[in-house]
Amino acid sequence: MNRVSSMASRHMFLLLVILLFNFSLYAQWARVFGSTGDEGLNSICQTPSGDYIAAGCYWRDFLLMKIAHDGKIKWTKTGTWLREGSARIVLPKGEDGCIVAINTWWDNDIWIFELDQQGNTLWGIRSSSAKNERCSAITETRDGGYLLAGKVDTEALIIKLSSGGDIIWQKSYARQNESYSSIVSIQETMDGGIIVTGHIYCPVQDIWICKMGNRGGIVWEHVFHGRRFAEVVSVVETFEGNYTVCGKIDDEIWIAQLNPMGGIIWQKSYRGERVDGINSLCHTSDGGYIAVGVSTSGAKIPKSGGSIKSDILLIKLSSLGDILWQKAYGGDFSPDSGHSVYQTLDGSLILVGTTSSWGAGGQDALILKLWRNGNISPACSFMRKVKIKAADASFEPQEVKTKIEKTNIKFSYGYTLLEKAPGKVYALGEKSVHKLKIKAGKCGTTDPPPGVYTFANGTAVTIKAIEMKTMTFTDGRDMCKQ
Repeated sequence: MNRVSSMASRHMFLLLVILLFNFSLYAQWARVFGSTGDEGLNSICQTPSGDYIAAGCYWRDFLLMKIAHDGKIKWTKTGTWLREGSARIVLPKGEDGCIVAINTWWDNDIWIFELDQQGNTLWGIRSSSAKNERCSAITETRDGGYLLAGKVDTEALIIKLSSGGDIIWQKSYARQNESYSSIVSIQETMDGGIIVTGHIYCPVQDIWICKMGNRGGIVWEHVFHGRRFAEVVSVVETFEGNYTVCGKIDDEIWIAQLNPMGGIIWQKSYRGERVDGINSLCHTSDGGYIAVGVSTSGAKIPKSGGSIKSDILLIKLSSLGDILWQKAYGGDFSPDSGHSVYQTLDGSLILVGTTSSWGAGGQDALILKLWRNGNISPACSFMRKVKIKAADASFEPQEVKTKIEKTNIKFSYGYTLLEKAPGKVYALGEKSVHKLKIKAGKCGTTDPPPGVYTFANGTAVTIKAIEMKTMTFTDGRDMCKQ
């Protein structure tokens, strides 16, 4: 094959790839869900169909929401008799369903439900011991089951469940002395093991990082101390098999990456002008990270005095922890907080949390759908400048020895009727219409044809590239010829 033919083939291949892909453009948006009580969201995931499911609290009960890709709320659910509970984590299940973990406050039990695409319960289990159980994290495993993590009384807890909710094994973890331990994040690793992060209190709160085998046996473990306290919120496994941990030590955000044997690869601390913290860390498709939390560094100072309120903090990091960009979102003088962030199927970002700046009053649930650079519609006026600085950190891991205890937590199958969670949806800072300009190159056209179009807010727009049949390829200098 000569050079011209080869280049023409490559151009034809690239064009065919483009022609076979439909580009769907969805407007970014901001939504608040509120009622006469207090609401908030702790976790969000995306289903294969492109919709989102969020979990949190509604008054003193749990809250589940299904949100379309354009921000429309499809349904809301809460309990009818659980009362005094909070949905901690939600995972996609199947085409459009979900698994949700709920902590009840009145009897200190854990509930696990599988819901279908309409929010109906397919099955549910609840812990039924006389102990105090809490679920802080749940993750799906390769065999279709789940790893549930949290605490039971004063000990850290892991339970392995089958895909239908049956207990396969369970273990608790305690220090040799009279201390308190818990797990806040868990993930199955690429080597078939488990990585967890949590806390050990003895006599102050420390960060505990532990690598385990596939049945919960300890491979290695580290503890990180601060001068006053240390807190961890997330652990994620990188594409290379390392572990990135995010938390806070004393007054600074702390992120570190460890190798599979627990050795430190790098660690950094992050600090603004005032108080900042991270609540969730997510691995992004470019190998970096996106972190969400809370900050007072960019918040406005009331002229009449009084306390400074908080904003939502969003930081994009490189694979080595360097800050690529940072943004804050919030109202003028009311507290706002980001609790979880997720990279969507189209590469953009969605985060959930709480707001007291907008909505029905009090504390309401907030959802922000952002571009991958953290921007949102120019009509939204609640973005703020924030300046968080990164520096190398040098915290050293300390020796720790945790013993594994036997536990006998039992789950019983049960159902709870779910009902609609009454409330109002507020759309923030959006224009009623958007203009879209479509252009085409020399080798084809588009459907719809090139031009300027006006669409109602929230409309999903699909643009398709069409090859003109009268065009043929020549060489790399002239892409097409009549």
